[in-house]
Amino acid sequence: YLEAAKVQGFDWSTTEYKVDSTDTDDTNEDNDEHGESEVARPQIDERTYLILAQRYKELFDGNSDRGSDPDDDVNDNPEAPYELDGYLTEIDTGLIDTDYMNANFDKWLKALKENSPELAEMSAQLHRSFAALSRDEQRLAELFLHDVERGDVEVEAGMTLRDYITRYAAREKNEQVDKLVDRLGVNRSVVEEFLAKRIDEANINEFGRFDALRSSLDVQRAKAFFEQHDHKALPVFKVRMRATNMLKRFVLMGGFDIDDTDNTDGQSETKNEH
Repeated sequence: YLEAAKVQGFDWSTTEYKVDSTDTDDTNEDNDEHGESEVARPQIDERTYLILAQRYKELFDGNSDRGSDPDDDVNDNPEAPYELDGYLTEIDTGLIDTDYMNANFDKWLKALKENSPELAEMSAQLHRSFAALSRDEQRLAELFLHDVERGDVEVEAGMTLRDYITRYAAREKNEQVDKLVDRLGVNRSVVEEFLAKRIDEANINEFGRFDALRSSLDVQRAKAFFEQHDHKALPVFKVRMRATNMLKRFVLMGGFDIDDTDNTDGQSETKNEH
């Protein structure tokens, strides 16, 4: 409907539209006689629209809460309970203006450095602007703010909050890959190639790439890793099965912390090996 409205002249910068009574279905004799017009006003602005679109896209995004329950089949193949509008899921919510959020970050940082009595108010205002972020970005933003509050991070001149969120996301992803490579001995370049693409159940083994990843497994390192977690000896076939399931979930979910107990336990052994 938005695109159709734009074709008819709708623009987010316009706050009021005059509609001739003859253009509506609810005309009455008085309006027709005097040629009166009605005023229509958009109920939301573009920023609010894009924020709502962002939340909508996350409703059925299988990666939105990565690591929450990696053994849940629903997360591997999320399905919406009703038909989704393809246009809404394709909206580029990256267009949300981040100037507002960055301005609030600067105010919060200044209040923090000055120990201002307005710090609580600035903090609340900053957190309200987080609505423009995805849930994962909000989590990373919170981590960064806590690091700043503790003095663990010195904010660099010219760096915006968005810049730090991007930096934290990249660091977190690298740490996840580091752990996977260290614990299972798999080929790092193949893992990174997976993470750089949009992978699903249908294309995971396209061109034999998942087979290549699985064949790079260092069985002895993987065996030591799973045995340390389970506190018992494991046969090689079970190690291979656990490692295969973990690798599959890792690339489908875009990464997770494999040292997390929920991600390392043996529940997935009952699943069929890919």
